Amino acid sequence: MTERAILLFILIYVYHSISLAQITPVPEDDFVHLFKQIKPTGEIIICHNALSVNNSGGHLQGVQIIERDEKRYFLVTGSSDSYAYFAILKASGNCESISVNKIMDKPYKHAGGFQVYENLMAIGVEDNEAKDKSKIFIYDIDNPEMVPDKPLTIVERKGDYKRATAGCVGITRFKGDLLLVVGDWDSRHLDFYKAPYSNLDKEDLFFTLVYSLDMESVNRQNWIDSKWLSYQNINLFTDEKDQLYLIGTTSEDNNTEIADLFEITMNNTSPYSMEKRVTLSLKGQENTRFRWGSGIEFTGGRVLKIISCGKNLTEHSSFTIYK
Repeated sequence: MTERAILLFILIYVYHSISLAQITPVPEDDFVHLFKQIKPTGEIIICHNALSVNNSGGHLQGVQIIERDEKRYFLVTGSSDSYAYFAILKASGNCESISVNKIMDKPYKHAGGFQVYENLMAIGVEDNEAKDKSKIFIYDIDNPEMVPDKPLTIVERKGDYKRATAGCVGITRFKGDLLLVVGDWDSRHLDFYKAPYSNLDKEDLFFTLVYSLDMESVNRQNWIDSKWLSYQNINLFTDEKDQLYLIGTTSEDNNTEIADLFEITMNNTSPYSMEKRVTLSLKGQENTRFRWGSGIEFTGGRVLKIISCGKNLTEHSSFTIYK
């Protein structure tokens, strides 16, 4: 082969490679792909409740699905005019409530959006009248049919009006730590707390505030749109590549539910920077709304679902599952 022929071959190869790079999309990671695949219309499930619960002056706030010994359970948090609570419903077979559990009395009467990670259930309870204090309860929920007498730990929050509330929380494991995120009033700020994962075995679980984000001033240059909404629930997730994600959910109007996926990265200039990657518009149901209560089910593999619940825990309570 002559020198000219070799040069021509190299030029053709380079051109072909550049052309392929231009037309071949960058492959998405599995978590983002799974989130995009969620269908806009959900499946409705009706559960029965015969237990006493105060539905005055409040409503359900969050919902999670967990599986134990091949049995599935709905967990919900709720607020009222006298106390904050969480309830557990056995979803396998005839879906029915099995416990209603008071967390605190007034003024801490608002249990907000929450999350379960492995055996840990993180719930924020706030004084939603003074709006200047809250507590984050971390429970061991290994056996949903035997509710723990007390939490593993409590994170205390006090501060300025609407700044020290805890309307929604998320929890996951990230780089050897338990990472807890707390959204204050209307999720205007996100506060990140850490605790060593190894301390679970030592019964010495203590969370330290490590970073706060003012969501009004964060850099939104690379977001798919510039909207940060009044999320009623936020859930944290880490994928197999140790990439951290946050999903926020809220209702836009009577017919539209919104679920937004954010990727969280860390660098020297901003330890917790966020990029909005995906926004989903889902069909609202008459008896379930994200503004009443919602949550994400992600057990790894290929399972990613969004759940919403009805306004109150009643004789016939509705849940919608989007998948």
